[in-house]
Order: sequence, then C-alpha cells, then structure tokens
Amino acid sequence: MAELHFKKGLYKYYAPLLFRLYKLKAFINLWRWGKDRSHLAQLSQVYWNRYLGQKFVGEVKRLGAQPYVGEDLNGEAQGNAFILGCGPSINAIKPSEWDIISQGFSVGLNNFYVHEFTTNAYFCEFCDVDEFYELIYSRLLDNPARKSAQTYLSAKYVLLKGTKYRKPTVQNPLWYIANSVKLLDDDLLSRMIAPYFDIKIKRSGFSHHVSNTDTAINFCVRKGYKKIFLVGIDLSNDGYFWDFEDSEIYLKARYFIEQLYAASESTPDTQGLHLIASKAVAQVRGNFTIIEYLQILQRTILAPLGVQLYVCNPASLLVQVLPYIPIQEVEV
Repeated sequence: MAELHFKKGLYKYYAPLLFRLYKLKAFINLWRWGKDRSHLAQLSQVYWNRYLGQKFVGEVKRLGAQPYVGEDLNGEAQGNAFILGCGPSINAIKPSEWDIISQGFSVGLNNFYVHEFTTNAYFCEFCDVDEFYELIYSRLLDNPARKSAQTYLSAKYVLLKGTKYRKPTVQNPLWYIANSVKLLDDDLLSRMIAPYFDIKIKRSGFSHHVSNTDTAINFCVRKGYKKIFLVGIDLSNDGYFWDFEDSEIYLKARYFIEQLYAASESTPDTQGLHLIASKAVAQVRGNFTIIEYLQILQRTILAPLGVQLYVCNPASLLVQVLPYIPIQEVEV
C-alpha cells in the first residue's frame, strides 16, 4: 500500500520524544505496581503500539476503507461462538457437527475461507503472495456466495504487506486494529489486556498477544458470548486441512503457505509444533505460547467475566489448559 501518511513531515522529530514519554509512563506504572525495571522495554512498547493503533485508524480512513472500531460490540450476543482454525482436525468434522456449528456464531481464522463451510465472520491477515490474493478474492472478497459473511481485515497487515490490495467487488470489509500486547509477567499482561475485554470501555482495537486466535476471542467476548468453542486449532503439528487433498484450491493454498514460510524469518520448531505453540519461537519473539497465554487469559480475565473457552479436538495441545468437549455434545 501507500507510504504511511502519519510518518511523513515532523514524525521523525516528535516520535522519539513521544516514545520517551510513553517510556516514562511505563517506568512510573511499574513503580506503582511494584514491578521491577526488567519489564520496562516491553511495557513501553505496549503503550507505543496502542498509540500506533490509533494512527492506523486514520490511515485506513485516508485510503477510503472502513475502520472497525467495535460499534456493535455491546455484550448482548447470546448462544455459542465457534472459532475455526485451519488445522487438520477440520477434516474430521461430520455433517451433523457442521449443523451444530452453523446454529451458533462462527468466526473463520486467517485462511479458513479455503474451506467450503461459510462462517458468519472472517478474521484475515495478509501476505504478499500471488496465490494468496487469488484465493482470498475468489473464495471470499469477490465471492457472491459469501456476500452475507462479514470480513474483518487486519489493518496493520494490509497497510504494511498488502501491496496488491484492491477494493473487493462483493465484500465491504471492515479493517480492524490489533494492538500487540507482549509481556512476560502474568500480572502485567492481565492488567494491560483487561480493558480490551471490558465492553464499558470503548476501544478502537483488539488485543493481540501471540496470534489472530486471541484477537478473535477478544472479539467474541466483547460481542457477549459466554461459551466459545475452539475448533481446528490443533497446534501439535504445522499442518493444515488443505494438506490432505489435491484439489486445485487446496494445492494453491499449500503453495502460498510454502512461499510464506520460505519468506519468514522464523525457524521451524524442532518438535514440529505450530509456531504459536513453540516455546523456542516464543522465547525469540518475547511472548508466551498460545497455550500459556490462553491459560492466563481464562484464569485472570475470562473466568471473572463468566466466559469459558472449550476445545473441540481431543488431540489439540490446548487440552492441557482448557476443557475438551466434542462438537456433538455442544448444547444449541
């Protein structure tokens, strides 16, 4: 996309000073909360990321796109929410189980649009691979069969990595802001993400600690769902549901994932785990694994709100920290 407008002009002069002010804020708060200075760099970055998130809203508007600032997140939604990842266990879901999912509110993560099942909402990040653009436009953004689904695009990813993005012919996507909140202290992390889950606090963005999964959870909680079921978030290997069929669509999906990983600076986990479940990768990135994060989130934020996360795949690594329930046993 175009050069970020807010970084033009005097930005290079005032940004360093503004960052120092956020660093001072972090220093003061660490003192107030009885925390040592080892967290100063991370907390300063959290405050800075929140500032940048506000700037991204302006960038989205300048491009003529529609930023998503949570206008409908009033906490009044009822029923079940299903968050669907792209793990291989998706292929084991039976037609009767898809019927149960269709009776709730469903969110497809990242490239779930490759699948035939149409979710109510899609939360998508972007990458600059030709096959990715071909798939996301043909399967979602320009697909008349999915006109009723609401697509949410990561503003940061589109602005920074969506060089070939064009306005869709069918969908009218909303661009969401996901503010990175990377902290390695349970208490600090809870303090900083709690406001994102409070429907009384109007926020223009969501929290993002380790993956789009936790952003989608934030979205569902703020809509009001008390039972959130994680489907196809396997983590025990780096495979996807499209790895097991040689259809044209699935082959394209495999190719662009290969290209994405080839361009990535991340080293694959030695045990073959998904990157967001790898402790080695988390250590390099300065965050918790998705398993550790969701355990903290459930205990410190969701439980007090009366919200429970469930895992629908008994082989998912998330069963270490969250209760398992088969889809057929979900009450509709």
